[in-house]
Amino acid sequence: MHRIILILPFFLLAYILKAQAKHDYNWIIGYDTSSLDNVGNAIRLDFNHDPRMISSIQTVSGFSSHASNTSMSDAEGNFLFYTSGCYVVNAAGNIMENGDSINPGIIQQYGCPGGSSINKYGAMAIPWPDSPFLYLLFITDYHSIDFDTTGDPFVNDRGAALNLYYNVIDMRLGGGLGTVTQKNQIAIHDTIATTPVEAVRHGNGRDWWIMVPVTRSDCYYVMLVDPEGLHAPILQCTGLSWNKFESAASAFSPDGSKYVRYNTRNGMYIYDFDNTTGLLTWNTHLPFDGWFNTSAVGAAFSPNSRYLYISRYHLLHQLDMQAEDIWASLTLVGFNDQILDPFYPSAFSSMALAPDQKIYISGTSTHTSIHVIHRPDCPGLYSLAEVRGVALPAWNYFSMPKLPHYRNQASDSPCDSMGVITYSPILENQQGAVVFPNPARETVWLYLKTPAHGDIRWMLFDLSGTLVQETTLSSGGDYYPMDIGHLPRGIFFYRIVSDRDGFLGSGKLIWGF
Repeated sequence: MHRIILILPFFLLAYILKAQAKHDYNWIIGYDTSSLDNVGNAIRLDFNHDPRMISSIQTVSGFSSHASNTSMSDAEGNFLFYTSGCYVVNAAGNIMENGDSINPGIIQQYGCPGGSSINKYGAMAIPWPDSPFLYLLFITDYHSIDFDTTGDPFVNDRGAALNLYYNVIDMRLGGGLGTVTQKNQIAIHDTIATTPVEAVRHGNGRDWWIMVPVTRSDCYYVMLVDPEGLHAPILQCTGLSWNKFESAASAFSPDGSKYVRYNTRNGMYIYDFDNTTGLLTWNTHLPFDGWFNTSAVGAAFSPNSRYLYISRYHLLHQLDMQAEDIWASLTLVGFNDQILDPFYPSAFSSMALAPDQKIYISGTSTHTSIHVIHRPDCPGLYSLAEVRGVALPAWNYFSMPKLPHYRNQASDSPCDSMGVITYSPILENQQGAVVFPNPARETVWLYLKTPAHGDIRWMLFDLSGTLVQETTLSSGGDYYPMDIGHLPRGIFFYRIVSDRDGFLGSGKLIWGF
């Protein structure tokens, strides 16, 4: 009995150390904005610092991270390599030894001259289990296969990946900068979706599961990776068939129990996943009927695996995955405020959960900032989604890295601090109004879930109940800017009514804190 008591903590310690590995501590986003020289530029987010450190870095000329984007650090957080789906770049900013042309065929011919694969979320890197030197990089290719018989003009309806390639990288070689020792090896050969490639930690805390969808079907390949290498992929078919609109976002929860796949045309497919056996089980479908179609979508889970965040161009939502009715929990937590950054309003696209337990979100066009959800473990508006919350030193375009989760740990941020808990979240499925941001800047935005009929009255009261601002707004819109910069800083109460629809919403508004 005493031996068991002494040995057990060592097993627990080993599991904890694996879970705390810093393989995701360096991100690369952005693209080379100059064609006047042979030196490329990108943006590095380094989470070895608190707060994270953001800097411009030198990279391969013409580099772009907007589609297939993944990176790797060692267990201590030292930066190793990254890829755009065309070549592997080492930490010195040069193409790794034997790291050129890692995705042969159409992508290399047509996508890579622009610096990136054309497959969004088409790359994923993982550490080789139980090896401090070896790493695996998975890449999807693209083939022009005409599945379409209706004449539909969408390009991505006319192709699929035929191969999931893997590449083996040995960091002991290349003078410590790494060498690709096995290149463009076929892991899966079938008509698989071009996007996305997913990886999730095995329940033993050491091994990995790799998963890719089969195109235009209800099937998925799940493949185990352990210290012996890649095992034969297993085909699992469950749930509804995914239609021809392939571009999608997907995510595993940090605890490995849930997998979601989402776009505005197919809706959201939710699965249960057993990360010990690799079994994928159909759970439910959220159709999102009536949502406008856009390819600008993203998905990311909160650190505690309870909340799922999804983007659809100009709106950002939260879903409670523990709710009895997940659809009814859909809550608006952010929206595009129409401020240019720098050429177009900065909407919502790709999303990723970071080591600092925040979720970062890219825009949909060239932009000089990214959005951030500061407290994703908190419900509704308490999550503190901040539009353009992180300034960038250079331009980014759509890009966020596709990385697996290396830790399953809830954040320690309290959800009742900072004075932001001043009103209840407004559910997307209910009539209502939401005011963003809160705490406020000089301009706040009023968002109506359904355009009101008749004139709308915006009323703002101070703590004594005195009316300090009243504005009448024309009906028919859903976004209205409200200037409060002339008011003294403090806490106010707002009330929004329509002369035909009646009460629309109310709450507290904090200005200047």
